[in-house]
Amino acid sequence: MNGFAKREDVYVIAATNRPDILDPAVTRPGRFDTLLYVDVPDYEGRVSIFKARTKNGTCPALAPDVKLEEVSKLCDNFSGADCDQLVYLAGKELIREVIHATSSPSATPSPAQPSDESVERKLVARRHFSAALRKMKPSISAEVSCDVLFMLSEGSGI
Repeated sequence: MNGFAKREDVYVIAATNRPDILDPAVTRPGRFDTLLYVDVPDYEGRVSIFKARTKNGTCPALAPDVKLEEVSKLCDNFSGADCDQLVYLAGKELIREVIHATSSPSATPSPAQPSDESVERKLVARRHFSAALRKMKPSISAEVSCDVLFMLSEGSGI
């Protein structure tokens, strides 16, 4: 960055989720002097993230009642990592359900306790996403997002 020999075609890129605490010496001209804000994904971006994360619904295998477009509508202000975590937690909900169903058998399965057929297929269903969503909130609040945008507009640029 501030070396003695000039190197061409070398770019250094850094990332942080806390630009407000960067030392001004790091962001002075000639160093990391350009700031680029990458916002949370919009609806289409979240759909793409969910499709990529689930390999188009095959890993984990999704039940027919799961529509990734509908899940994406429920995930405003979710980052890519939040979307990934939601899929992970939905999978954990399925595992929890399967363990519960196999450890305490009953005569009549309820919607919360699946039948043997659905346990064998091991599909992540809409109810698993709903349960996972109840346990999650966006990691980036709208207030923090606005604060960062304001700081960048007042700082050294976007």
